[in-house]
Amino acid sequence: MSLHTIYLHTVHLLTKRAGFSLALLLSVNLLSVNAVASDIPPSLTFDVQPIFDTYCVQCHMLEVAQASLVLENGEAYANLVGVKSTQSDLLRVSPDNTEASYLARKLLGTHVEAGGSGSGMPLTEMGHRPLKDQDLKVIIDWINQGGQDN
Repeated sequence: MSLHTIYLHTVHLLTKRAGFSLALLLSVNLLSVNAVASDIPPSLTFDVQPIFDTYCVQCHMLEVAQASLVLENGEAYANLVGVKSTQSDLLRVSPDNTEASYLARKLLGTHVEAGGSGSGMPLTEMGHRPLKDQDLKVIIDWINQGGQDN
């Protein structure tokens, strides 16, 4: 998780609480933020959703949701976590378990082994950009750390 993402996540959490001033937020010690960075699970809002927006939403938006899967901001969690896949007996996202998460298997290309069908994602054979390794890691980490709506 980048320091920028951690900062945005921190600002988001702190601004929900009354009494925190902008001056206090700006005085956050980056060394202490860096020290706890590995303890903060990836955020759906700040880490995962931007990846969905870049690679997935063009085919998984409300108007044209392939496999009835909407990955737009504000819709992704309800369409993923604890929801059975339309292509497999697996859940789309099984919190804390990428092996049992069809989303992870589609992104890793192991979905057919899990009883799934179709192509891996994103659809690179249709001209879509492949997922960067670092982006794949963020999604996998998000699933493995509970698939939270955060």
